[in-house]
Amino acid sequence: MEDQWGLVVVDLQNDFLAASGYYARRRELDEQIGRGVMSPDARNRLLSQPSTAPAGPFTYRSGALRPIVARIATVIEHARTAQRPIAYLQAVYGRELNVQPPFLLREPHRTHYPCTPNSWGAAFIEPLHQFTVAAPEAHERVIIKHTVDGFFRTGLLQFLRAMAVQTVVIVGVETHVCVLTTAQTASINHFETIILEDCVWTANEPLGHAALAIFRDAFGSTARRDDFLHA
Repeated sequence: MEDQWGLVVVDLQNDFLAASGYYARRRELDEQIGRGVMSPDARNRLLSQPSTAPAGPFTYRSGALRPIVARIATVIEHARTAQRPIAYLQAVYGRELNVQPPFLLREPHRTHYPCTPNSWGAAFIEPLHQFTVAAPEAHERVIIKHTVDGFFRTGLLQFLRAMAVQTVVIVGVETHVCVLTTAQTASINHFETIILEDCVWTANEPLGHAALAIFRDAFGSTARRDDFLHA
């Protein structure tokens, strides 16, 4: 790939990926509701408490995530070695914020949601934390977003243009939500856009496959990590 490409890493955060994060806890509590041992009100009260770091070792929400995150880490290392621009998108959601994701706009009385400001759940998972905790290089940037689109009222577009990026490579979670929306907007803003299909993940695999098919049909292309690294 000869033109200037940049990497966008989407939402590798505890609430999305950790076994003790918001979405894993919500699934467990929803299953308890289904078995009749938990009421919706009790679930909502529990989920309204921010996620906290586990007492023991970090574990992923899904067994599929460890190899996916490992592949993403190699792509980040490749981009760093090549001195390519890297944007690490970090979701932070809250009712007090001027921008809100669709699920909060649709449910005005909802009291629980992931990635609350300054919470453990909103923090990057440890494999990514090591890339962002040190003073970043000029070509690397953590960009906070308050909705599912990494471009909406953020500095992502300005950063990519300042770095003279022509092709945007996207990895992260979740495939059919923030990854797809951010990739679509990249394409709409005239970037050649590639989703690395074995470096994205969603808990809903059918929707993930559909999202990639929609993206290939109308917006951009997909590739696998190894093909991209050796292009």
